[in-house]
Amino acid sequence: MLSGVLRRRPLRRYPGFRLPPLPVPVPIRKSLWRALLLTLVIAALNVGLWAFLNRPVHIADWQGEVGGFTLNPSQRYQDPTKQIFPSEAELDSDIRLLSQYTKRLRTYSSEENPQIPRIAKFYGMRVMAGAWIEGRAERNERELSVLIALSRKNDNIDRAIVGNEVILRGNIGVKDLINYLDRARAQLKIPVSTAEPLDIWQRHPELAAHVRAERRDGGASDHAHEPQVALHGRRQARNLIPGNHVRRRWSSESTGVAIEALG
Repeated sequence: MLSGVLRRRPLRRYPGFRLPPLPVPVPIRKSLWRALLLTLVIAALNVGLWAFLNRPVHIADWQGEVGGFTLNPSQRYQDPTKQIFPSEAELDSDIRLLSQYTKRLRTYSSEENPQIPRIAKFYGMRVMAGAWIEGRAERNERELSVLIALSRKNDNIDRAIVGNEVILRGNIGVKDLINYLDRARAQLKIPVSTAEPLDIWQRHPELAAHVRAERRDGGASDHAHEPQVALHGRRQARNLIPGNHVRRRWSSESTGVAIEALG
């Protein structure tokens, strides 16, 4: 009868029986040079694959006239936030150089360098003048007043841009921007618009009713908005404001592309 405790049976030993000896492990010789060579081979394969997949594409040099430049004329050590602006001689030098490549300039601010339209006219250039809109109402009023005055005085200003990505930055609300746009449109006979990324126009379609652009026949229409967008936003802009011609531009801003009235 089992007592509840299992006992191991003693191992029987047979005369003349021996367990085979365990194999002796062969020592592995580690080679630093072999590991380094393997690392270099893998690295070379990675670099070669990256170079193959990212081969440079040769783009032919542009030989024609550039459609236009956005001009920020500040020179080295100049800062508009500190009221340090370029001299008229410096402005003249820059605009004379740019006139060799384009016949159109765009400015962000009218108050900071009001000489630009006059100098540009001397070199046969047209100007898309901008009014810099931000969170300071007093500064906005000055910008709008100077923009209107310059546009009336210089007939080479053929378009006006009130605000540049001001909704994107959150400086003012859409209603405030619309108020500035309507005031500029009421006092100017040239196309008036604003510049915002495509997604801002999509979220606030009411902006399209407060911009004014030229029709193809040269007349003016309150509802004919001709947006300027980067290539990847062209189709979206057409859907946003149907029935209007859409131009393309490449943008260097990280925030995206801006829709602007062009005509």
